[in-house]
Amino acid sequence: MCSSRSSLLLLEEKKLQVRSKDLLIYIPRFSTLRLRSAQAENMAKIASVLGSWSGSVRILSMHSSDSREWQFCEELSKTIGISPEKVQTLQSATLSVSEASVVLTERYHGAVLALACGVPFIAIRQGEGDKLDELAQMCSCPSVLADDFLEEMLQGNWEEKRQKIASVREECVRLAEYGHTELLHHCARRPPTFAQLPLSDAP
Repeated sequence: MCSSRSSLLLLEEKKLQVRSKDLLIYIPRFSTLRLRSAQAENMAKIASVLGSWSGSVRILSMHSSDSREWQFCEELSKTIGISPEKVQTLQSATLSVSEASVVLTERYHGAVLALACGVPFIAIRQGEGDKLDELAQMCSCPSVLADDFLEEMLQGNWEEKRQKIASVREECVRLAEYGHTELLHHCARRPPTFAQLPLSDAP
């Protein structure tokens, strides 16, 4: 759903208002593991985790065009009584995530959105050292395998973690702006190509 360019554009300088309290957003990612006999166990585990949250819960599918992911979301919704939502645009995803107290994400771009909005997240990684795991470590956010997730992980001090995320976000903004400025300077210093030379100067 999000390109790398779109993800970077989210890191612009702007203040996003948090309009909801005690909101947990879950962003699933279809996994081939759910094709196996462990599907029911995985479903029960996630349902238990979401059910342990004291506030409200929303399920956002960032890849609802994948029928397998959407089927998983619908089956999960029947278990916990919460209708899943299809993310149609980057703007709608940003507005939704910015309202959360914490994001539970199996998708890398879900973590990027949380970072861009200054919202702490818990990463459910596919494996140790994957890009989602690396981003979580950079942000000092929890990163676990689905089988190792514990309900107690949702009981952290999220306001304290929000301050840490805000610090990381500001650093990302600073680096993005620096890189953009350097790129503009580099382009301005580049010598003209052969096609840009006047005819009289061409060899």
